[in-house]
Amino acid sequence: MEGKRRTAISILAVMVLILMFSLTAVYGEETARVDIKTPSEVQRGDHFEASVTYSGSSIGVISSVLEYDPEILSHISGGEKTKDGEITLDNDVGGGDSYTFTVKFKAEKEGQTALSVTSKSVWDTEDKSLGSPIASKSMTVEKTASNEGAAADIRDRFASDKELFTFYMICIGINSVLLLAAIGINNRKKYS
Repeated sequence: MEGKRRTAISILAVMVLILMFSLTAVYGEETARVDIKTPSEVQRGDHFEASVTYSGSSIGVISSVLEYDPEILSHISGGEKTKDGEITLDNDVGGGDSYTFTVKFKAEKEGQTALSVTSKSVWDTEDKSLGSPIASKSMTVEKTASNEGAAADIRDRFASDKELFTFYMICIGINSVLLLAAIGINNRKKYS
């Protein structure tokens, strides 16, 4: 009889502990989550975006760092580049349930790399911590497709589309001047 009583008390104690942990999970503090979305594969020379999305309840302030391999990727825009391989992502969200940072990169070199987010702090609008979520996404930079040839080589030399456009406009201008000079020389010979 005594053994059955101890077993019943043990079972009851375990059930109470399970119930307490369940209530803590349901009524515990809200935590934020972070997710990184980016292509899993890009080609060398490609420009691409990485979206870092925070979600939670009444997000007030986000302070985080996005890390990447500066030998494989170069930062173009989004966030604040603090040093090679690190971009600061900070914002006063003001109470939304989600917020997305968009960061643009250029794939510089073939290889495997990862984008990793480490949250320094995430706070709600009542200055309560929503935790320090982390996330990481692996990606592969592949060799440029061979059918692009010389155009891909030219594109790889420029950090942005604006620089590439400027280069092409200068080339068009030089070719126009050379064409006009050739026409002038041809007309001079014709009428001499």
